[in-house]
Amino acid sequence: MNIPYAIINTDLDGFLSGLLLHHFLGTEIVGFTDSGKTVWKREGVDWEDCTFIDMYVVPPKIKTLCNHMVAVDETHAKELFWNTNKRNPNLEIATRSFLESYTTKFSLATVHYIIALLEQHDYPVLKDLNLRNTSMGYRCIDIILRADDVMNNSVHAYRENCLFWWDKMYEIASVSLQGLVTKSFMNYTDAIHRGDIRLDVERFKRLFANFVKNRFGCDSPDGGYKNLGFGDTAIGDNAVRFISWLSELTGLTCFPLHESLVRYEGEAHRTNVSLEELQEIKGGTYRGQKLFSYAFVCRPSSENHFSYTINLERK
Repeated sequence: MNIPYAIINTDLDGFLSGLLLHHFLGTEIVGFTDSGKTVWKREGVDWEDCTFIDMYVVPPKIKTLCNHMVAVDETHAKELFWNTNKRNPNLEIATRSFLESYTTKFSLATVHYIIALLEQHDYPVLKDLNLRNTSMGYRCIDIILRADDVMNNSVHAYRENCLFWWDKMYEIASVSLQGLVTKSFMNYTDAIHRGDIRLDVERFKRLFANFVKNRFGCDSPDGGYKNLGFGDTAIGDNAVRFISWLSELTGLTCFPLHESLVRYEGEAHRTNVSLEELQEIKGGTYRGQKLFSYAFVCRPSSENHFSYTINLERK
């Protein structure tokens, strides 16, 4: 694994992914994105040297590592698979597409994919990531499984699909005779499902939502920020404290949190797309405009299933 520079999402999945990459690979976190209209990036770092984590970016030479649904159909998924700059379990591990298999898409978070990849490449994840650690009444394993609502998905909402993807992650992670962290997630969620571990998932979610809002000023109940409290060029105090707390909880080395950044802003939209427009999206444009980023965020029959960003410019 070689990710020298990364731009991460301003949510729990993004922060945890950034901490893992920085700790194990020495990745420099050179920017952030709200997965909408705004990207903050370090001055002087070229876009093509960056990897966007937990966000799909369309330009072919920009690298991404994410878990989102981005293929229109199976043919499109195979085309995207051959671009080694675009890493995604919906393309690499099992072919999943918007039109043909949305309901069986990857149902874990990017952080769990990264952990499996790190274990595959023999990094000491079990030694360094302290799943049993507790801080302010919260266990490390519970917080990692809160990302993208994976604990709830694995125990209740999408259990069968999650079991499929946990098995796939363990296949990856155990190649190097490691995989014990990934296996711990599997065993833990299974024990909650069986009732061997008493944990009310919905109550935990409510408590955590209040905790991150009141303690760290998060905008979303799963530990995310609409703008990371940046203003224009720097991480806000609330986000600094939240990321620092996650570093303490996990035992992972924190990346620098006090550098000046440049803000880029575009137009973010949600809409429905026609079959004709889906063919255009395969070519990287929508209604004649170049796409910077997009994802299919719900099944084809749902309203506003297509989320996209265009016209990203420096401010």
